[in-house]
Amino acid sequence: APSHTRESDIGDVVFFCGDTGSLRSLGRAFTDQGCTQNMRTLGLSAVLFATIAVLQLGLAFAANSQALVVDCMSMAVDSGAYVGSIFVEMQRGSRMHIPLEICIGGISLLSLAYLTIQTTQEPMRFVRGDGWRQAQQRTVNPYICLVCGIGGVIFDVVSLHAFWASSNEEGALVAMSMWTALMHVGADFLRSLTTLVMCLLLLLEQVDGAAADAWASLVMGGFILFGVTCGLLEWARKLWAWAQVSDGKRQGVANFEGEDSVAGVGDKVFVAPSPLAL
Repeated sequence: APSHTRESDIGDVVFFCGDTGSLRSLGRAFTDQGCTQNMRTLGLSAVLFATIAVLQLGLAFAANSQALVVDCMSMAVDSGAYVGSIFVEMQRGSRMHIPLEICIGGISLLSLAYLTIQTTQEPMRFVRGDGWRQAQQRTVNPYICLVCGIGGVIFDVVSLHAFWASSNEEGALVAMSMWTALMHVGADFLRSLTTLVMCLLLLLEQVDGAAADAWASLVMGGFILFGVTCGLLEWARKLWAWAQVSDGKRQGVANFEGEDSVAGVGDKVFVAPSPLAL
């Protein structure tokens, strides 16, 4: 294979039929190139998010901030999603790529939604007035929250830059594993900005710390659930398109995550529309 041809020039072979050894070898030739730019981007994001999640969890309890706890739970799920996406990228070119991509994407989105709902229960009770007395007994430390907010913004900018570089090099954000990971980074960036706004209100406007923290938690939860909803809609569309391909109507379809797909039937290779365009 020419050395200048990249992984994205081949794509994902989902199903094979007949004698397709040459096609399988062709796909493997472009996937056995070691660590791709996508993998490096996902690995960097996983390390960054795992690091800040561990550090921030201790600071969240020290600051008595439920908003930081919500952010930590979300970043923990984000880190797991990035690691899962790396395994998905490793399967590119195999028949397991699309099923694994759909499975990991669904698990990460549902896990994020569940943890978000659970961690926003206390702020919701406060807003309704049920937990006012208990919340008044704790004082939120705005300086610790400010450090976490600034650190979160810096880490998110680094991750977003890595995704931008990956997109420029490979045009890879069309892959479900990549845009799902990008959605996680974007949501965390909004949460970090929310934390900064909360800290500025506490420091400059002298607002009630418990109230600001509760509302910040709910705003973060709203950002997360909105992103999860959009992700689930795209996930369902991806699942439906894949099911349409794999229902037996088309045998030997190779799904490329781009405008076109290459399908191998018997000894022949032809260009077919991508199921994503259905």
